[in-house]
Parts: sequence; structure tokens; C-alpha cells
Amino acid sequence: MLNTGWKRPSAGTFERRFFGKTLTYYVYARIFPKNLRPNLPRSRAFDVYVVGLLLLVGSLFTLSGCSHVQQDGAPNFYVDERKVPDAVPKCEPLAKYGNMRSYYARGKRYYVLRSSKNYEATGTASWYGTRFHRVRTSSGERYNMLAMTAAHKTLPLPTYLEVTNLKNGRKVIVKVNDRGPFHGNRIIDLSYVAAKKLHMMGHGTTVVHIKAIDPATYREHLWFGSNRQLAHRHKKIPRHFARN
Repeated sequence: MLNTGWKRPSAGTFERRFFGKTLTYYVYARIFPKNLRPNLPRSRAFDVYVVGLLLLVGSLFTLSGCSHVQQDGAPNFYVDERKVPDAVPKCEPLAKYGNMRSYYARGKRYYVLRSSKNYEATGTASWYGTRFHRVRTSSGERYNMLAMTAAHKTLPLPTYLEVTNLKNGRKVIVKVNDRGPFHGNRIIDLSYVAAKKLHMMGHGTTVVHIKAIDPATYREHLWFGSNRQLAHRHKKIPRHFARN
């Protein structure tokens, strides 16, 4: 047999080589210079004590971090919703993101509609605010709680909706650019300012009717409506009604 000079280590050699010094010793050796290293106990019990202490401190930091998780809510400044115009429906291509055939969320699979044509629904609406402000939405846009937007589970992105608060009759137009809500039987999640325009801030949720808007038809309606108003404005007044 070829003699390579290698000998099988005796029982316990591995343990003595790698565990002769405790974990704490190696940590301190990395931190302190050689002439300033404290005299550390070499017992396993001390090592277990230090590791347990580190785990305890880590768990306390984790708990404190969880207790300071930002809660969703309204901004800490006044927002005059009357100065925020509704979303203006316009023809847009489908968003690059968020329009997959189906997706999985919170233990359930959702199938995205191919078209929003003739879509209508009635159900519970909620809203989301500061916690998600400037966070990227499912369509890739940044969420803006001061813009007239909304989230829907299955409508194509983007889709424009007319949302009616059935409790007070107020209406708004929003642009759907996100997915959600995934809580209970809610059908739409509105931006903070859209919810404020619907006067639903007190309860947080309300019953709404949502109806998809065809941007092409909406544009034609606006054009014909504005022309009618102009024609009515410039209509000649009969002489017997005119002032002398």
C-alpha cells in the first residue's frame, strides 16, 4: 500500500479541533485585537448561554419591529377632495403587468377578464391610503392615494369605472390600475381621495355599484354634449323675446 503520510484521526480529534474553543471565543477574536481580547470561559455552558442571549435580543427586536409596522389610514394633512377631478377615460393599451390569464392570491385563484365591456357589479367597497402610497401597483404604476384610482381583482388593467355610493348617490370615475381587495366579499378598493369624494370615510366601507366605461363611447358623448351646449349658447333669440 502506498504510504502518503496521512493518518486517520483518532476519535475525538475533530471535536477537539473545531469545538475546543467556543463560538463566543471566535466572535470576540474577530472583534478585539489580540492584546485586548478578554479572558473568555471555554465551557460549553457559557457558549449556550451567549447564544440564548443573542436569540432573546433578536426576538425582542423582531417584536418591536412588528409593533411599529405602519398601519394603513388617512394622511396627516387636509385634502380638499373637491379640487381633485375624476379620472378621464381614454383609450389605452393593456398594461404590461397585471394582465395574466390567472393569478393566485391568499389561497384562491382569480381569472382576469378579457374585456370590461358591459361589466357591472354591486357590492362592498373599501379604500387604502398611506401604507401603500408610492408603492408599485400590479400594473407597474406607483399608487397615489391622492389620485382617482382603484383596485379590482379581475378587470383588465387599465379599466375606467363609474362608482356610485348607493347610500348617498354620490358618483366618481376612477381608473383601475391595481389588483385587490382580497378581504371577504369586497369588490373594489378605492384610493383615499376617491373614497373621500364618495363620503365613505366614516365607516371605511360602503355599498357601491360599479359600471365599466368604454373610453371611445365616453369621448363621443363628451364631444356631442359639448357641441350641443355650444349650439344652444349660440342659438338665435327670437325677435319678440329680444330686448329693444
